[in-house]
Amino acid sequence: MKNEIEEIRKMEKEAEEIVESAKNKAMQAVSDARRKSDEIISSAQVAAKKNYDDAVAEARAAAEKEAKKLRAAAEKEAQDIKKRIDTGSGKAVKAVKEKILER
Repeated sequence: MKNEIEEIRKMEKEAEEIVESAKNKAMQAVSDARRKSDEIISSAQVAAKKNYDDAVAEARAAAEKEAKKLRAAAEKEAQDIKKRIDTGSGKAVKAVKEKILER
């Protein structure tokens, strides 16, 4: 009977050790999972920022390219208008001159 009681106590102690070991392993698994999730989140944030920065840079470059085209078109239109004014003024001066000379 004494052997049986000692055997039961021994098994209880082994069971407690198994439970304690399982708790430690579970805590370690949770700790590892948290660390890994932090790494994943951090990596995702870095990737998201890079994607955002790339998208902004791409949009800025496209806008600058379009603005350059618009400036060039506006400059050409301004030159064309100036040319027409100069040409028109010349014709007007010539017409006035001819009218004066006719008299």
